[in-house]
Amino acid sequence: MSSVPYPKSCVWYVEARSGKDSDAVRSVGSAVCVRLKRASDEQPRKYLLTCSHVVRAKSADGRPAAGALLPFILCWAPGRGFVPIKDSSDWPSEADCGVWTAKVVDVFNRATDGVAADDLEESRDWVLLDVEQADFQDYPSVMSWAEPDDAGISIVGFPAGAALWKPSMIVESLSADSFRREVSASSPALTLLTSPEETAPGMSGGGLFNQDGGFSGLHRAQSVAARQTSGIRAKHIEQELGGRGYTAISAQPSAVQRDEDPVVEARPTAEFFQFVQDAGSMYAKVAYGVVLLPIVAYFAGVASPFPNETFMGIAASIAAFFSLMFAFQLWLHGETTKKRRDKLLVRNGVAALICVVLYTGLFSMFVVIDDRQGSKEVVGFRYQPDIEIVRGSQSPPLTDRQLLENFEGEPERIWTKFSLAITRMGMLAGWMLMWFLLTITIGVFLCDSWLRQRKTN
Repeated sequence: MSSVPYPKSCVWYVEARSGKDSDAVRSVGSAVCVRLKRASDEQPRKYLLTCSHVVRAKSADGRPAAGALLPFILCWAPGRGFVPIKDSSDWPSEADCGVWTAKVVDVFNRATDGVAADDLEESRDWVLLDVEQADFQDYPSVMSWAEPDDAGISIVGFPAGAALWKPSMIVESLSADSFRREVSASSPALTLLTSPEETAPGMSGGGLFNQDGGFSGLHRAQSVAARQTSGIRAKHIEQELGGRGYTAISAQPSAVQRDEDPVVEARPTAEFFQFVQDAGSMYAKVAYGVVLLPIVAYFAGVASPFPNETFMGIAASIAAFFSLMFAFQLWLHGETTKKRRDKLLVRNGVAALICVVLYTGLFSMFVVIDDRQGSKEVVGFRYQPDIEIVRGSQSPPLTDRQLLENFEGEPERIWTKFSLAITRMGMLAGWMLMWFLLTITIGVFLCDSWLRQRKTN
């Protein structure tokens, strides 16, 4: 289900195409999910409402939106990962893939092969889209049909369509705010809006929403020179639908969430794998480096070639991978409310502090114990902790425990009561804990930056 806030949760991205080939004519736009009931229906049904010119090609004489209906309509739900459809080879066969198909329902019964000049009224530049997949009915629709007010109008749609999207990016519309209604309009069915902001191609068919979240109209076009945006009043569309047997049904008045207070539906595992699979993302590449660092270091010769370090590198990589997943789950959970997010930042600040402490105490634990001349010293730092024993000709040779008990160099780093094997395990556990916490801290901010980049795009 959609994880984006209302009213963006009821604005879909649509593409109309002349065919399934890669060179087919395409028209892109937005659509608003509405709930309607006909007399013959037992239950209300949901439809997408969009502009007629979004689903029509140019006429033979070059008039926009006056040509034939484009027969193939694709719809992308808000809150789902974007799945590009390039040609017939990846045409959607089921709704689970994140892409729906639809058919045009033209209540004005205009010809499918073209529109006459007298049928090109701006007030009739809209159609319904009947989405064929059953689970479409589970998606949210507009809360209410309302008149535009003077308090401010937001236009919600998809500027530039999917031109800047990458696979798996969350489908979420953008909102152009601060529009004001003009008193004079060329037709009572239309709404003229002015604002310093601009809309863009791809927002045709998007929704006009007032400050209370009421659906006030359908975005049509913009005059850049006049800095005006035109829309079709929602109440006019409702009236036209009523005259043709459709009754507009408002959604149940649940808590309407605006952009400033989003409710995020937690799907951490799926979203994390989308993050990892986004190979084109700079942040994903950095994450790969974090995950693979121990193995790369081993084969690059940074780590000394001891068998147990091979195992340690692999184990550290696995731990780093799952710690990234855990970090993303923490971050997404923290996004649900601001209070939890604040606690998450504190939590990761503490984790970073622990990492610093562990770094100083555990990262430089390559110890050389030499009993040939009674010399026992720490001879250097290595990427991974270990103990090396250089045995002399002493007879009988000292046992591992005797070596540890007699070791005088930085004895706090050696567990003198246990064998070398247990001491190594303790060092490894400490180093793994440091790596785990460090990767969690890095992973939180990697995923945070990645999501911000996706929303910006």
